[in-house]
Amino acid sequence: MIVTPVSHVVAGLGEGPVWDPETDTVSWVDIPRGVLHRTTPGTGRTVSRDLGAPLALYLPLPSGAVLARGDDLLFLPADGAPPRPWVSFPHRANMRLNDGAWDQQGRLLIGTMVLPGHEGGPAGLWRVDPAGGEPVELVRGLGLSNGIAWSPEGTRFYHVDTSTRQVRGYEVDAHGDITAESVLARIEAGAGNPDGITVDAEGHVWVCLFGGWAVRRYGPDGSRTGELRLPVQYPTSCAFGGEGLRTLFVTTASNRLDEAGRRAQPWAGRLLACEPGVRGAPGVLGRPPASQVTSTSTSRVTPVFRVLTPATAGKEQAHARGVPRIR
Repeated sequence: MIVTPVSHVVAGLGEGPVWDPETDTVSWVDIPRGVLHRTTPGTGRTVSRDLGAPLALYLPLPSGAVLARGDDLLFLPADGAPPRPWVSFPHRANMRLNDGAWDQQGRLLIGTMVLPGHEGGPAGLWRVDPAGGEPVELVRGLGLSNGIAWSPEGTRFYHVDTSTRQVRGYEVDAHGDITAESVLARIEAGAGNPDGITVDAEGHVWVCLFGGWAVRRYGPDGSRTGELRLPVQYPTSCAFGGEGLRTLFVTTASNRLDEAGRRAQPWAGRLLACEPGVRGAPGVLGRPPASQVTSTSTSRVTPVFRVLTPATAGKEQAHARGVPRIR
């Protein structure tokens, strides 16, 4: 299986790839630098937007997007206006939002984590209805809530708690409430930490192993059904996209590497792609109407659009080296 870089952009901590079928692009974030990237496969052209603060999540809507920043969800209009507050979570010291995903009814599941090097917690997994309002905590007592992905039929979601090295499955009813749970997989020590995930059309779960040089595939019964070895040590998350959802896009990190490590892994931090021989599950593309994500207040953050070329990407990386790691 051939793995190739899609974009020349090198992220410190690339995360959260999502395929947008309306624009035929992959959107992904560099968390500590607060930069949103939108890459066109084939050309590799990447349009980047600096949002001025660490950014954990980007989920597109028909006329904008939802962002996770700190412990707030923001609505980002498509017209270039600044992001606006949408939903605030109960403030907990030294915590932030992390990975999230829509269900097929337009509800958002999103987890939290303790900032590295800080005391706090426990983390949790929350549900937000399309109209906003108070978020509902579905799962409590987590260590580090990470990847979330839905089964093709939309009645079961998978969730990673990195601290316990587990991928768990949760059955839900029509209201989005959990009715049953089980452990899909326990990642053995030394294999890397489970991070972002996605689901293919056959219902198998793809798990990025941060520090493990691989993306691993598990069947719905928990059996290990494949493994994609990578030329980078720190894959972070993955998503299917492209024509027929045949391409698996993988975000990666470079901020755990020293200079020697970066020279040995020149693709670290880049968006990678391959065709694994299976398609993604179309159901994971469900998104709520943008009209249901509204607000009248305005954030103080002023966004900046720019297109990164190899030359400007180098300047961006040099400018961002002083940003502290927040993973």
